[in-house]
Amino acid sequence: MNHPGTTCEDSSLRPGYWHGNGVFPALKQEGALLAGIYHIPQNYPVHFVHAYLPSERFDEVLSDGPWIYCRKNTGYFAFWCPIARTPYNDRLFHCEIRYIAETVPFVVVAGDEKEYGGFQQFRDSLQSLEPAYASSWISMKGKQFLKYQTFTDATQIIR
Repeated sequence: MNHPGTTCEDSSLRPGYWHGNGVFPALKQEGALLAGIYHIPQNYPVHFVHAYLPSERFDEVLSDGPWIYCRKNTGYFAFWCPIARTPYNDRLFHCEIRYIAETVPFVVVAGDEKEYGGFQQFRDSLQSLEPAYASSWISMKGKQFLKYQTFTDATQIIR
C-alpha cells in the first residue's frame, strides 16, 4: 500500500507511482499485523492510495466486505480497508486496487498454515479482530490501536 507521488505509471516524478510515498502514513506494527492511516491534505494533487495485488499469482483470493484474503500454498495474507476499493488498470492489468479518499485506514496481516492450521482458520481469526476506524483511530477488538496525528514536520510530506 502506498500513496503515489504521481497519478500514473508513466511519470518520471519522484516519489514514483509504485515506490515511495507522497504522504507518509501513521504506522504501528505488532508481530505480523501492520496498521496504518493515510491522511492526504486537501491541497495535495494525488487523492488516492493504492495496493499492488496481483490476484492471478495467488492460489486463492477471497473478498469479504472490507477484507481481502489471499493464499499462496501454505502462506496467507489479508488486507482490511473500510474505504470502497476500485480496481484500476494502467500498464499492469488486474494488479492494482485504488482507495480514493482523503483518509485511508488499513490493516495488513500475514500468516501461514503452521500458525493458523488452515486458510479458513486464518480468516476466522481475523474476523475476531473486529477492526474499525473512527475519529482518527483504528481500533481492534474494541480497543484503540493506532491514532493518526497531524504534525507540521516538513519531512512528513514530499512537495
